[in-house]
Amino acid sequence: MDSQRPDDESGPTAGDNRPDPHAPDGELPELPPEWSDLVVPDDASALAAEAEQVRAELRAERRRRRWEKVLRGRRWERYGMSGPLVILVLVVVSSIAALLIAVLPTTAPRVPQAAPLARPATSPGLPGGLLPDVQLHRVDGSAVALRGIRPAVVLLVADACDCQSVIEAYIDATAAPRLELLVVGEHRRPAVPELAMSRIVGLTDPAAALTRALPVHSHPGQPTSVLVRDTGVIARIVIDATDASALHDDITALA
Repeated sequence: MDSQRPDDESGPTAGDNRPDPHAPDGELPELPPEWSDLVVPDDASALAAEAEQVRAELRAERRRRRWEKVLRGRRWERYGMSGPLVILVLVVVSSIAALLIAVLPTTAPRVPQAAPLARPATSPGLPGGLLPDVQLHRVDGSAVALRGIRPAVVLLVADACDCQSVIEAYIDATAAPRLELLVVGEHRRPAVPELAMSRIVGLTDPAAALTRALPVHSHPGQPTSVLVRDTGVIARIVIDATDASALHDDITALA
């Protein structure tokens, strides 16, 4: 039995698109069908634009692959860490920090303490003495201990007094030193700004407790201002106190 392969098996197989070596001399082998539109120019420089386009596409492909590596955490893999592992470590560290902040004791901010109440020899209600220890009332009926608010400017206005401009002048005068302004009416609460946590408080004194404790009972109807230091001592009592600007230095000194 002949072990040699037939000659016809050494040629190209069907569909492999290789040139046929047994083609007759002078004839070109058939080209693959997909090369049917291929045009080879005589001058290779004519392909410069196409070559530059191919190079640009290759560069874009390299950049895309580099970004894919970064997103997959390949840079962290240089140090033996993966992207998910780094995220897990950050989460754990943040949790521990939050736990320490919640558990460890913190130093409470120091709240400024009011000056101790003075013990002057002068009688209460007079300059040099303490502000009378009376309780006045807010518009809602709640009581306010007058002596506990200091330093402050107390402005007494009668119900019949058209003192809105005077009140506004005292609001402006006490704004810069940030002093408490207590505007005290008789039976009707004076018109003052309705602001929460405001330094301006409108009060009423229907029993005339404050008026009777101060030397102003002989001057009814006139606005009176009482300047109180942080020790509770009355610095000055001004009757007919319509000019707040004249008390600028005295008011500023209270702060």
